[in-house]
Amino acid sequence: MSRTVLCPSAQLTGSRIPDPVTSTGSSMTVKLVSDHSINRKGFQANYTAEDKVCESLTADIGTFTSPNYPNNYPENHYCRYEISVTPPKAIRLTFTEFDLEDGYDRVYVYDGSTTDFAFEIGEKPTILL
Repeated sequence: MSRTVLCPSAQLTGSRIPDPVTSTGSSMTVKLVSDHSINRKGFQANYTAEDKVCESLTADIGTFTSPNYPNNYPENHYCRYEISVTPPKAIRLTFTEFDLEDGYDRVYVYDGSTTDFAFEIGEKPTILL
């Protein structure tokens, strides 16, 4: 199974389900931003707390979705989801459904609460300046 470690954040768009994303610390921020035109089904994601020392321990788990999922999310919409688990655990975010207007609507995944830097995960990771 592939594993993408945030370095320090990700920008996701399109209809391909992204690889799982793992934080480096015990918090993660996820935002959905849509434009004024086409809207799609959105996403569903599961998250789990993972022990950073690689022991098999039971972790808190959860699921969240974009607004109106499985129906289309609203146009010109902004949502922010904040996930945190007990340190020293990290968060593993796995998208189970993913359908956004490619190139226009995006899900941003931030490592912790910072929103200063964007790293795009796609066919070839590209740093956005």
